[in-house]
Parts: sequence; structure tokens; C-alpha cells
Amino acid sequence: MHRGLWLIAVTLAAALAAGCGGRGAQRPPQPAQSPQPGTSPAGGTGGEIKIVGKDNVYEPVKVTLAAGREYTFFFKNIGTTVHNYIIQAKDQVGQDFASDIAVNTGQASTFKVKIDKAGTYKVVCTYHPEMTGEVRVTQ
Repeated sequence: MHRGLWLIAVTLAAALAAGCGGRGAQRPPQPAQSPQPGTSPAGGTGGEIKIVGKDNVYEPVKVTLAAGREYTFFFKNIGTTVHNYIIQAKDQVGQDFASDIAVNTGQASTFKVKIDKAGTYKVVCTYHPEMTGEVRVTQ
């Protein structure tokens, strides 16, 4: 009889200990901050911007740059089909900026971007018209 009570007590103690541990203090949610020029939620800082292309979406969708500064864009395709990353800037700066025309699954493409005029520029994938993004250039 004592052995059965002892087993129940040990089991309850273990369950309570497991339920109380492991979470620690949780931080309250932080307010969203507006992006700084040259940064992207994907971890780009300074002169490097990292973009991930996957099944018909870019991450991040929006990137903010400072006008007149050169950036290196690193575009990696983790989707299941070919993609590319084209910043449609031709109307305002004389040229588009683009990754390789075909970035296959698991591959990456690096290219330089320097836009002098502030504005918002559309990003597209040649292969998927619904796959769009935005590059915002600030003064």
C-alpha cells in the first residue's frame, strides 16, 4: 500500500516540476519599428541586403535603402521552381537592377544596386507575375 502511494507522490512531483520549468520569464511584445535605410528584416545591414525567394513570395517583401548608396543584394532561391529578383527602376534611374535571369532552387545570385532618386520601386519575378516586392529609397 505504501509503495503505491509513494509511486503516485513521485509521479505527481515529477509532473509538477515539468510543468513549472523551462519557460522562464517571457518578454512583452516589442512595438514594430520602421526599417532603417540599408536594413531588411532578413538580416541585411549596412551595404548588404539578403532576400529569400520561395514559392511565389519574397522575404522580406519590402526593403528600404538610402539614396545614392551602393548595396549588395544577395538573392537566394529556396523555392521549388526557378525565380529571379528584378527591381524595376528603369523609368526613374535609367536601368533595372536584377539577379541572374534564372536562379534555380538552392542557388543564389549577388548583384549591386545604387539608386540616386528617392521613391518606391516595384520588384518582380519574370517567371511569376504574382511574385512582387518593393524597394523604397529614402533621401
